Amino acid sequence: MLDGELSDDELRRALLAYTKMAKYLARLNAGAERVNLDGKPVGVVSDADAATANALLCVRKDKQKSKQTPEPTVERSSATQTKTEANRRVQGEEYGRQPDRHSR
Repeated sequence: MLDGELSDDELRRALLAYTKMAKYLARLNAGAERVNLDGKPVGVVSDADAATANALLCVRKDKQKSKQTPEPTVERSSATQTKTEANRRVQGEEYGRQPDRHSR
C-alpha cells in the first residue's frame, strides 16, 4: 500500500501517534477485529490489550481532572500578615522612606 513512501522510522512514529489516540484506544474492545495496513483481518483484540487500552484512557481522564481542579489556597494567619506588614515598614525606614502609619 505505501510502497516505500515512508521510511521505517516515519511509519513507526505515525503508527505510534495513531495508536495513542483516545479514539483508537476507546475502540479496542476485547474480541474486536484487528486489521493490517491493507485493511485485511489479522486477528482479534485480546482481553489483555483491551484492559491496557482502558487503563491508559482512565489515567488520561484522571490527569485531566486533576489539572482542572484548582489547588486549595492556604490562607495566611493574621499573625503572619502582621509580621509581613511590620517587615515592610522596617524595610521602608531602612531606605529613608517614612513608614506607612495608616496600615494598622
